[in-house]
Amino acid sequence: MNQQDPLKRLTYRDSTKVLYKIAIGISLIAVLIIIRQRVVHYMDVPFEQTILKLVLACSVPFSVLMRLYFWVRPRIYSIYEVHADSFVRVYRNQREINKYDDVARIKISLLSPRFFGGFSVYMNNGKKTHFLSALKNSHKLLELMVEKRPGLVEKQQFAKYLKMSRIVDVSWKRMKDKLADWKVVVGKLIILPLALGSLTPALSPPDETSVILNWSHWVVVYFVIAMLAEVVLNSLEERFALQTVTWDSDKDKFTRDQDKEKRIAQLFTGLFGVVMIVALVLMLVF
Repeated sequence: MNQQDPLKRLTYRDSTKVLYKIAIGISLIAVLIIIRQRVVHYMDVPFEQTILKLVLACSVPFSVLMRLYFWVRPRIYSIYEVHADSFVRVYRNQREINKYDDVARIKISLLSPRFFGGFSVYMNNGKKTHFLSALKNSHKLLELMVEKRPGLVEKQQFAKYLKMSRIVDVSWKRMKDKLADWKVVVGKLIILPLALGSLTPALSPPDETSVILNWSHWVVVYFVIAMLAEVVLNSLEERFALQTVTWDSDKDKFTRDQDKEKRIAQLFTGLFGVVMIVALVLMLVF
């Protein structure tokens, strides 16, 4: 293998680039809205002062815009070539070569790959490169570096990260499927809190507070409980569901057991209902 013939080429997923474009659009719209709102108030102010005031008013969204364009864009639009002795970041006509022998350490993120956690490579010259799980097959690079330099990462931490990184696409597909089932989402996070929020003041002894205030108060309380319960239970569900995934290292692909996943989902949906009923009972008692 030579420098022109890499073992693998890694690129960021298209969804990451879509999110980048959305973030750019939101930042631009925020800048334009601020300018539109403020420029009317500065009509009688000298031109130089108007520009200064507008710059100050737009400083936050403009700084976000600059970071996105000058820091995020080069990274997610780069091609990362994996070679036997180095990895190369190619952006436009620039090639940044990083030898494995020059790697000082590798730090794995505390965030799970499911939440875009990845790893950072620190070079002896002080330079560092971040790799998010949004970089498709980024674990291939990590595997090769650890193979060449076993002491760079603690074995248990590496094994745990590698296991999750390989099947992160399964987790994201499951998350996408859950969000697509909007009826369940609306039922859990909107209809159920509304129903329990209406039921609680009706079952509670009357007090000096108006029924409307009681109703709105309880709806917010149950919504917060529902959100917390959904986050915790979804994390547990994901952990059990991903254990049913079979990884074929020879074919470099995974196989899902849809029946087991469905049963696990039904179990945790039932647990969610139990949590909300327990919350209702506790609210009535206390």
